[in-house]
Amino acid sequence: STLAGMLHADLIAVVPELPPTATDVEARNLREVADDAADLGAELVRVEGTELAASVGRAVESRGATHVVVAHRPLGRLERLRRPPLAEALLERLPGVEVHIVGAPRRG
Repeated sequence: STLAGMLHADLIAVVPELPPTATDVEARNLREVADDAADLGAELVRVEGTELAASVGRAVESRGATHVVVAHRPLGRLERLRRPPLAEALLERLPGVEVHIVGAPRRG
């Protein structure tokens, strides 16, 4: 929300629809992220699709966003071979859009 305030821009949270194979933990984590975004005053935009980067990219393009913030999620070697990390895919898909990567909160 600080970045949105500095840019005098709206805060939009793009929330992917989970596949039917999602675990209860994944569903709970996504709900918590969406709730946190709503608490910050973000407009929640739900997207569907099997390719997350494409779905997020379409939402970013349709709203004319110039900045995207994504959480860092480390990928295993095998997963990295199948697809690039979300931030990398967005950088390739959205030239001219600034992609900001944030780490997970510290535990403890």
